[in-house]
Amino acid sequence: MSMKYSYDYFDKLGDPDEQFIKDFIKDLKDLKILYDEKDKIVDDIEDIDSLMEYIKGKMYVKGKMQADLEEIKIITENESQQFKFIFPEIYNESTVKWKNDDSIRKLINHCIKKNKQKEYKYMLVISHLLPILVENSYKNLIDELVTELTYTKVPEEWYQEEGSKKIHKKESYLSIREELWGYRFPRHKVRPLHSSIFDRFEKVPRHQVTLCYVPLPGLCTFPNYKDNNILFPCGTSPFVKIVMSSNDELFDEKHASFKIFESPFFHAIVKFKWHIHGRIIFIIVLLIYLAFFLLFVTSIALDFNKDKAVVDAIKNYTKKITIEATKSYITVITATIGSETNSTINNVTIAETVKSNIGVITAAISRASIDVNRDKLDIITLAINNAAIEVITSEEINQTIINLAINNATIAEINSNYVTEINKSISNIDITTLNETINSTGGRLIMIVCLILVAMAILLLIRHTIIVVKNGFGKKIFTAPSTYVLISSAIFIVITGFMELKFLDYGSNIRIQFQAVSIFLLWICFIGLLCLFKKIGVFIISKYLEQYPLTVFLLCIFIFGIANSMLIATSMNPTEFDDEKNSPKESTFDGYVAFVNNVYEETRERAYTEWTVIRARVLVFLELAVSLPQEKFFLSFLIAHFGRDDKGCFPPTILYEVPTEKVEEWFKSKQSSNETSTTNEEISTNVQ
Repeated sequence: MSMKYSYDYFDKLGDPDEQFIKDFIKDLKDLKILYDEKDKIVDDIEDIDSLMEYIKGKMYVKGKMQADLEEIKIITENESQQFKFIFPEIYNESTVKWKNDDSIRKLINHCIKKNKQKEYKYMLVISHLLPILVENSYKNLIDELVTELTYTKVPEEWYQEEGSKKIHKKESYLSIREELWGYRFPRHKVRPLHSSIFDRFEKVPRHQVTLCYVPLPGLCTFPNYKDNNILFPCGTSPFVKIVMSSNDELFDEKHASFKIFESPFFHAIVKFKWHIHGRIIFIIVLLIYLAFFLLFVTSIALDFNKDKAVVDAIKNYTKKITIEATKSYITVITATIGSETNSTINNVTIAETVKSNIGVITAAISRASIDVNRDKLDIITLAINNAAIEVITSEEINQTIINLAINNATIAEINSNYVTEINKSISNIDITTLNETINSTGGRLIMIVCLILVAMAILLLIRHTIIVVKNGFGKKIFTAPSTYVLISSAIFIVITGFMELKFLDYGSNIRIQFQAVSIFLLWICFIGLLCLFKKIGVFIISKYLEQYPLTVFLLCIFIFGIANSMLIATSMNPTEFDDEKNSPKESTFDGYVAFVNNVYEETRERAYTEWTVIRARVLVFLELAVSLPQEKFFLSFLIAHFGRDDKGCFPPTILYEVPTEKVEEWFKSKQSSNETSTTNEEISTNVQ
C-alpha cells in the first residue's frame, strides 16, 4: 500500500528537527553503530551540529601501538640500553590516526537502507556528514557513496498527489532543456515554475529524459541560527563546506572531493543555483562593472582631451607672446640704434643684426611653456610672461654680436624700452580661451563618481571578507590569485583617480602609466567575469578554438591586449599537413585520430568539471555575501538579497533531467561492475 505524503513532509525534508535526531540516536544505540555503553555524551545530542561533532569524534580509532601503550613502555625500557640502527620513531605508529572506516560505512549503509525503505530524511545525516568525510580524507567511502547516489531515479511515491494514493508516474518524457537541468522539490504551493528570458537561449533539440533527484536532503540548506546578525551572518550549508574544502584553485584528482565534483548531481546543483539566483546576481554585478568601466574610461578620455586642449591653448598663447616679443624687440631696436654711427651696426641691416637676439627670446619663451605647471592659469601666464621679459637681461642675449657692439648705456635703454613695450602687448592678449580650457572639469566629476563606486565596492568586499573568515574559509580568499588581482586593481584605480583629481601630482607621464595599468587590470577582471558563462569559461580552460568561433571573435573585440593571447591560442591549433614531413603515415593515421579524439573528449570533460567547480565557488561567495538570515530588513528595497530560509533558493532537494540513454548505460555498467566484484570475491574466498 502506498504511503500518503504531505507537502509539509517534503518541505521539511532538509530540516533536522529534534524528534528526528532522537530517532536517529536510538538507531545508533540499537545497532551499536559508533556507540558503546561508555558514551554518555550521546544523551546530550539535541541538534544536527552536536550529532556531527559526536560522529566526528568517532571517526578515528586507536592503532595497535596506541592500544598497547603499557606494553610499548615495557619494551622500550628493556631495550633502552640497546643501540638501534634505524630510528624507532620512523615505524612507531602511536602518532598515526587510524580511520574508523567500518563503523562509518555501517552508518552510511544504514542511512541508505532507510532511504530505500522510503524514510528519506535519514539521508539528511549523510548530507551533513559529507563535508566531514571530505575534511578527514575518507576518499574511499566518498567514492563508494557517490557511485551509489549517481542518477538516483525519483521514487514513484513522489509523483502522487497530496492526500491521495494515486500515482501519475512517467518513466521518461520529452524535454528541450539542457542535460542536468534542475527543479526545486517539492514544488512551491504559490510560486510558478521558475523561468526567465535567458532560458530560451539554453534550449536544445527535444530528447528523451528521465527525472532523477539528489538523494541528499538539506545539502543546500543553511542553518537557522536565531542570534544571527544581518551585517555578518554566520553558518554555512554542507554544499558550501564541500565546495570550499579544496585549497587549490583548481581541484585535484587525489582530493577527497574529486568524485563529488565529477558527479552529475553536483553539476545539477550548480546549474540549478545558477538559474535560480546566481545568474541574476551575476548579471547585476556585470552591468554595474560595465557601467563603472565605461565611466572610468570616459573620465580618462575626457582628461586626455582636456590635457591636449590645454597644451594647444598654451602653444597658442606662447605663439602670441613670441610674436609680440619679436615685434617689441624689433621696434625698440629700430628706434634706439637708428642714429648709431657704430660701424659694426651700420655695415649690416638691423633685421640681420637682431636675428640672433630674437632666436634667444623665442627659445626662452618656448622653454618656459614646456616646463610650466599646466594646472593654474596665473602660473602659466606668469611663467611665460616672465620668460619673455627677463630674457632681455639674460647672459645669453648679452653675448650676442649686437649687444657686444653696443655700449652699456644703449643696452640699458633698449632693455627698458623692451620691457615697457612687451608689457603693453601682454596686457592686450586675450586669455579667455586659455582660462576656460584650464578651468574646465574634464573627467574629474566622472572620476569622483568612479571613486565613490570603488569605495562602496571596497566596503562590500571588506564585509564579504569578514563573513568568509568568520565562517572559517579565510584561507580560500587569501590563497586565490583573483583576490590579489582585485586588490591591485583597486589600488591602481584609486591612485589614478587621485592623480586625476590632483590630490597626488607626479607628472602627466606617471599618471598616463597608471591609467594604462588600471585599464589593463579592468580588462583582466572583465575576462574573469566572462568566464562564468559556460562557453567562454570552458573555452578558456580547454583552449579549444574551433568549437566556439563566435566566442573567439567576441573575445578578440573585448581584449585589445590580444597579441599574447593569440600567440597562446595559435600554438594550440592542429598542425598543418601541407608539408609531407608533417604528414603522418597512412597506417597510423586512424589510430592517431582516435587518440586525439579521446584526449580531446577527456580534456573537454575535465575542463567542464573544473569550470563547474569555479562557478560553484563563485556561487558560494555570492550566497555568503548576498543571502541574509532575514529576508526583510530596512534596506531590503535597495539591496539585492534573498533570505537563507527561502526554500525557493535553498530547497530540501533538487530534481534534474538526464538523457534516458545515459541513465540506462549507467545502470548497465554499474550492474556489470557489481557482478565482476562479486565474482572476484567468490574466487578470493575459494582460494583461501
